[in-house]
Amino acid sequence: MNRPLYIFMGPPGSGKGTQARILAKSINGTVMATGDIVRELIEQGDSPEIKERYDQGQPQEDALIIRQVARRMQNLSPSKPIVLDTFPLSIKQAKALEELQKKFSLRNPLVFYLDVTPQSVIRRIKVRKICKKCQRGYYPSQPGYKEGICTNCGGELFVRSDDQPEIIHRRIAEYQERMKELLKFYDERGQLIKINGEPAIDAVSEQISQYIP
Repeated sequence: MNRPLYIFMGPPGSGKGTQARILAKSINGTVMATGDIVRELIEQGDSPEIKERYDQGQPQEDALIIRQVARRMQNLSPSKPIVLDTFPLSIKQAKALEELQKKFSLRNPLVFYLDVTPQSVIRRIKVRKICKKCQRGYYPSQPGYKEGICTNCGGELFVRSDDQPEIIHRRIAEYQERMKELLKFYDERGQLIKINGEPAIDAVSEQISQYIP
């Protein structure tokens, strides 16, 4: 029996990583975030080009991301649902995912697009901090933010290099351009669900839960 597959899309700072983790926990699924994959590759120091693209807020090469996602899928539990965070990010990646669905017995995905205005994205990212260990995002109103300590794992909070003000605008513009074709791709297949990403975390999660069997 094919297992469920969920995809979270949205501009930087839309909360897709947070919602992906919340959903995965509620359905006993596994989250795979391409941002985490890229940061792991940077820590390994294998390719200066990967870090350069990351620091400049530029998407990584399709071939690299597809290869890394396929490799990690092989090591996941064959019974757990998969929740993808920011994959696919291009039509080429989406078509590669269709092949991976066949290989790993995955259902056609349910794609959640978190709709957030550019103004909200900029406001959120300017104050966001990330845990170095578990990559959880923190904002000023949350416990641990002022102390700079992650309440989930005790890791140190920091500001990501691609969250700098001069890079944020470029990331938003590039993401919007990529999304036009990709959202159409999934909308035509009846797999796209647009979610209002402006409200508080719990309110967004409630919207998403209405579509989970």
